[in-house]
Amino acid sequence: IYNQQFQTSVGLVNPSGEKNCLRQSNTQVLLLNRNGETIGEKIVQLPPNGSAWMDLKEWFPTIEEKLKPWNGMGTIKIRDKTCRVIGFHFVEDPQKTALAGCHLFGG
Repeated sequence: IYNQQFQTSVGLVNPSGEKNCLRQSNTQVLLLNRNGETIGEKIVQLPPNGSAWMDLKEWFPTIEEKLKPWNGMGTIKIRDKTCRVIGFHFVEDPQKTALAGCHLFGG
């Protein structure tokens, strides 16, 4: 969700817990519209034991414009074929200082 009322953030972690898994991630983040069509792509590289926390607008500066026909509703798809990545998804309503979060994938 990304519109005038709600903002979405994503946290990604490359835990690299095993010795033979100490490698940089090559994480693909896709932004999809309500029809499932890809409207944006970002590659995020996380070092071993590294993390990233981003408002989706930082990764996709035109997200509001791209999702406007769907009232700000869309989907993100996150994939990494190089290592196991853990993710968290947060939706914020800044006017009410409310934050909802959930474990997105991994682990």
